[in-house]
Amino acid sequence: MISNNIIRNNINDGIYFQDYDTYTTIINNSIIDNGVNGVRMEEYDSDHNVLRSNVIDNNSANGIISYGDHCTFTGNHISRSKNGITVYGYSTDIQNNNITQNHIGLTLILAMQCVVEENTFINNLKDATFSYYLMQRVMLPFMLFPQITKWHANFWNQVLPGPKIIVGKMDPSLFVDVGIPWVNCDFSPAKNPYLDTIQGG
Repeated sequence: MISNNIIRNNINDGIYFQDYDTYTTIINNSIIDNGVNGVRMEEYDSDHNVLRSNVIDNNSANGIISYGDHCTFTGNHISRSKNGITVYGYSTDIQNNNITQNHIGLTLILAMQCVVEENTFINNLKDATFSYYLMQRVMLPFMLFPQITKWHANFWNQVLPGPKIIVGKMDPSLFVDVGIPWVNCDFSPAKNPYLDTIQGG
């Protein structure tokens, strides 16, 4: 467990996970003003990690970047980075975060079976996007479901009269990047922002 620290002003990353760094809980930290990423789980098999109730603010590249599978990001305040959260790993739960004032709030890249639920997206230049390749869409059991990612009950910067459309892209394969436009939907967007229990800055 990494808890109750101020992690700031590092040249590169605030926290960096190497291969097989698993089952770590990062809770109640201020991870701010770092030169590249706030939290970087950019090595494979950094699985089953939890980030909860952290302030992750003003990191240059990503607030959080994660290649690990079965990770959970919940109750964090993530702000003022180029990318608030970037996820490559499968089965990541992104819930109850306040994601604000980033260039892109959330980016999912080849990240299947993720849940994006009850987050507040406010004042990002772009709230969320995704990128998949076609075989992911037709692989069992995903061909039975309308979307690879579950988007549910997020607040998207304003009250919406209908579903929130999230624009991304679909490529024919891992090796052909043509960027076919694709959309996902949050069919039940929240009408009000969720309470931000911790503040950035």
